[in-house]
Amino acid sequence: MSMDPETPPVLVIRDPERPLHLKSRPLLRIGLAQGLQKIDFKVNGPFRLENLDGHTVHASNGSELRWRARCQQTQSAQYHTSVLVDSFHHEPQALALARRLLDQGYDAWIRCIGMPVHFENGVQHNALRFRVLVGRFENESQAADVQTLLNNDWRPRLVREKTAEPTGRVEYLDAELSQHQEVERGLRLVPGAPDGLISLFQLPTLKGEQDEYLEDRQYSGVIEFRVDNGGMLSVINEIHIDRYLKGVLPAELDPAFPLEAQKAQAVVSRSNVLCMLGLKHMNDPFDFCAFAHCQCYSGTTREQELSSNAVLETSGEVMVWNEQVCDGVSTVCCGGHSESKENIWSTPPQDVLSGRMDVMGSAQKRNGLDLSSESVFREWVDSPPDVLCDLRRSDLGVLEDWSRRYFRWREELRRQDLEELIRRKTGVDLGTLFEILPISRGMSGRLKELELIGSRRNLRLQKELKIREALAPTALFSSAFWVESKGSEAGVPTSFVFHGAGRGHGLGLCQLGAAAMALSKQTYDKILLHYFPGVRLMPFYTLRPESVEHNA
Repeated sequence: MSMDPETPPVLVIRDPERPLHLKSRPLLRIGLAQGLQKIDFKVNGPFRLENLDGHTVHASNGSELRWRARCQQTQSAQYHTSVLVDSFHHEPQALALARRLLDQGYDAWIRCIGMPVHFENGVQHNALRFRVLVGRFENESQAADVQTLLNNDWRPRLVREKTAEPTGRVEYLDAELSQHQEVERGLRLVPGAPDGLISLFQLPTLKGEQDEYLEDRQYSGVIEFRVDNGGMLSVINEIHIDRYLKGVLPAELDPAFPLEAQKAQAVVSRSNVLCMLGLKHMNDPFDFCAFAHCQCYSGTTREQELSSNAVLETSGEVMVWNEQVCDGVSTVCCGGHSESKENIWSTPPQDVLSGRMDVMGSAQKRNGLDLSSESVFREWVDSPPDVLCDLRRSDLGVLEDWSRRYFRWREELRRQDLEELIRRKTGVDLGTLFEILPISRGMSGRLKELELIGSRRNLRLQKELKIREALAPTALFSSAFWVESKGSEAGVPTSFVFHGAGRGHGLGLCQLGAAAMALSKQTYDKILLHYFPGVRLMPFYTLRPESVEHNA
């Protein structure tokens, strides 16, 4: 890139500031599904159908019939693609990087995302991010070429920004075809009673890591059907935060876990919501999706009394660190050592989310293991020390089962199957796979980078999730693994065995470790201080008495 004699001013694009003032529980919009051709639904009482402007287009005192929503005459959204170089909490840092890129001849600019959040206790959370981007390309391949140029100095990725909204109509009809109408852009389904429930039939959901399956589910609140960005049908649930969390906890944490562990997870999940408002799904008409990308959410279908009590008993409570809402993250099983935030998401380090051994008290401070070392890590996996999330030798039913499955695990794949998986998931044909080489590990031993050695070419994989997804039919439980080559055909392995520890990215709350602490009579606040050292618990909104019975 050529150097310009004078650096032009940095373009900073901001949406009109829309601070969120929370005097009660926030109302959330959760994306349940996208890309549908149709969806069938039913309401257990009176309801009305509204257009997106709130005008009633149909009212019913109740119907035993199934109804259907489907799209008609649609057109997809339009986008441009940019290269995201880095993201910052503060504008001066973003400006400095943008000017540096401009000096190097790149078309750098800044996009401010998120929103300031003001809570009723006087705390203000700066949920703003300043993204440094390069270019606005109509052609994604052009953006990919620039991304390649920036790969040596940063970890850039491609992002899309919507330039034109999708168009089309949503049609609703009953099973007898006696009621039907088309409505521009979308339709809102509003129950007529506070305890009204909406059934959605054959809704696509995710099971395990990525496998999709269909399930009938029930939801409270409002359901919205609208034309999505791909010109298909999307389904959105509008719901108060605590009712949302009642549907999150049983999906994120087995209801058999002790109450204090459930309460810790409730605070973590609530903190995540309030920390990330306005920072996800920026091209979509909802705040969060119902999958692991945000938090798993199953509506009222799997609500459990213990999980719901955990939400109500902690209502409004959020973790605060450094005068900001702490990013609430959790992992099923850290494997005995948590990971540091910067090693997973390429963000600045934070003491509250730094890796540590999963033991209590002074033993944690004495931990001197360097799990980024290959020899130390292998010994750690093969001969693990006594840590909280190792419940394999206990008689604890579900908790023992989870620990046996995830604390230490083994996965063997035939070489030919692995070669095909890599080709399908990365688009790269390695030829014959000779070796899988670790390049760098984080504090917990989770791989940050590895290299695949093939007969036609080599391939480097970066970031723990991409590594996990590329090497298994769905995804490996974690990137904390070492690889054993087995067998030999003319010096070529016949299979590869992955010896691993833990499930998930390893950040924040270890759910199995939290269960172990709860069984040791530790309360949820002590559990949270163990996994998020230095946080304070603060009530950020109150639950109004009149809303407890049906909507809490």
